Amino acid sequence: MSSTASKHGKFALICFNFVSTHVCVHCPVISNIIFHQVPFSDVQRVVEADLGAPLASLYRNFESTPLACGSVAQVHGASLWDGTDVVVKVRLMKVK
Repeated sequence: MSSTASKHGKFALICFNFVSTHVCVHCPVISNIIFHQVPFSDVQRVVEADLGAPLASLYRNFESTPLACGSVAQVHGASLWDGTDVVVKVRLMKVK
């Protein structure tokens, strides 16, 4: 799914008062497609490939459950080795 298509789907979900009943009955299906959580193994692979090192060497702690999921990325809490808390945004690979 392209990011433009998912943005239109999100708009329809947010503005359900302004769209037809026909669209609203599909909102749960659209929501499941757009806001799905990527498996942590995929997140780990993407972060390690992008940063060139294992998560365990980059972060003291990296939360496997995302803080938020969106159509383009999901966000994970993490702690650096010096104790600084950070948020890591991981862009989904399927978005064109």
